[in-house]
Amino acid sequence: MKKNITLKALNSANTIEDLTNLGMGRPRYDIGHRGGYIYFTFADVSDAFDIEEWQLPNRVGVYCNYLGGGVLGAPMISEYSKVPAGRKARKMEALLEACRRAYMNAERDLYSFDDDDEDSYKWERQATEASRKAGIGSAY
Repeated sequence: MKKNITLKALNSANTIEDLTNLGMGRPRYDIGHRGGYIYFTFADVSDAFDIEEWQLPNRVGVYCNYLGGGVLGAPMISEYSKVPAGRKARKMEALLEACRRAYMNAERDLYSFDDDDEDSYKWERQATEASRKAGIGSAY
């Protein structure tokens, strides 16, 4: 039996726990100081949103590349192009944004810095914030 996942629930999801509580399967994640990801499998999303599996990428979510020198890129959403317009597409967009928020919140919680940290960490944090503001997702 498929669970009806609402746009409201998707728009309210801000953490990995929130994503899990959507009831659409277990989100896979790995968040580290050299990038990471949060995603659902195409099968989980297909079942939850009633979208054909062939219309989805293998991983539906967000990933973050390591740019080098301690700098992370902007979290990038997985691409898809075959989902029909309308409610299903809006749900996909909401899911991808929920994954982005959850990634950023998890990363912030794991790697929060304070003013007493070494200068190199401050530089890395500032450089990461600047790369994200510029929308840089990859160094190659």
